[in-house]
Amino acid sequence: MNTNKSSPVSRKSIQLLEELSAAIEAGMHRQLDSSSGPLYDMVKYQLGWISPKGELPTMHQSKRNLGSFCLFTSLLLGGSISQSLPVAIGIELAAEFNQIHHAIQQGDPKTDSGDTLWWLWGPAQAINAGDGMHILSRLSLNRLTENGIEDKLHLEALRTLDQSILTHCEGQYLYLNFQERIDITVKQYMAMAEKKEGSFLSAALQLASLTATSTQHRLGLLETIGVQLGIAKQISSDLSFLSSAFDQDNSSVLISEIANKNKLLPVVYAIETGTLNQKRKLGSIYFKKFLEKDDMTEIQTVLSDTHAIEYSTKVRSDLLQQSLEELIKIEYNKDMGKLIPSVLEIILSKK
Repeated sequence: MNTNKSSPVSRKSIQLLEELSAAIEAGMHRQLDSSSGPLYDMVKYQLGWISPKGELPTMHQSKRNLGSFCLFTSLLLGGSISQSLPVAIGIELAAEFNQIHHAIQQGDPKTDSGDTLWWLWGPAQAINAGDGMHILSRLSLNRLTENGIEDKLHLEALRTLDQSILTHCEGQYLYLNFQERIDITVKQYMAMAEKKEGSFLSAALQLASLTATSTQHRLGLLETIGVQLGIAKQISSDLSFLSSAFDQDNSSVLISEIANKNKLLPVVYAIETGTLNQKRKLGSIYFKKFLEKDDMTEIQTVLSDTHAIEYSTKVRSDLLQQSLEELIKIEYNKDMGKLIPSVLEIILSKK
């Protein structure tokens, strides 16, 4: 089942984002390499720099997509990597702080990157490391003044970062609250995704603009674009997950996700628009304590009969198109502008 059709990703976009990711990686090393001790070992493990025993090399490492998107936006608006690197590091570390806490909330022992922090060090120490990562994200913005950014914009950048984290927490509350409910509407799902994913993407865009142009102009428009992209990213994650989970070899993955009672957009849509019999089928599956492979077949059948995958794919496509149309309203580097569609496809991908 093909649940997520994407446009071709240009080689140039991949190369550029890899270069931007490398710049963020180097900047984070400059900020953290002089810090030592058990707390920083956990932070560095989360960043993919060391193994649980402190050894090098380690296999798991992030692509720094969020920070790279911030730097790409800065270049798009006529800025430079050096100008926006502190905020790109800040938003990237904020996202890592969120990943630490999210894994604890979900009870995930592993991710695609390896064992989660709480699984290795325990929930209490992982929460402590996550809080430390939060503070490190704020401290990274102090380097803005070294780049000639005036105090007023430095404070605005801090406010933007703090607000994005608070808004994300609001979205995470809804995400967790929905796990205990079966009556979620598409409208409620959109409000959750707007806060949970749109918060960080909006901040990445606004922080790039503040540091690239030294102005608060266009922040409202960039916030709107970030919200649209955030919802699209959440839907992309849902569709990518379903595409993998409906593979017979990966059905245990879907069992785990449904066992956590996470509400994916196709499921929400099917529950809202399906027949009474279809609603009952999905409801009974979500309220089960233990799930079987046959339950996955039932879910796949209901989603197919309600055209939930097609609906979700169209919503994602529409949001992406709206974002592209809004970006046209902003004056930007035309050469960079050609890369926008493929860069967005990379940023909106699940990993």
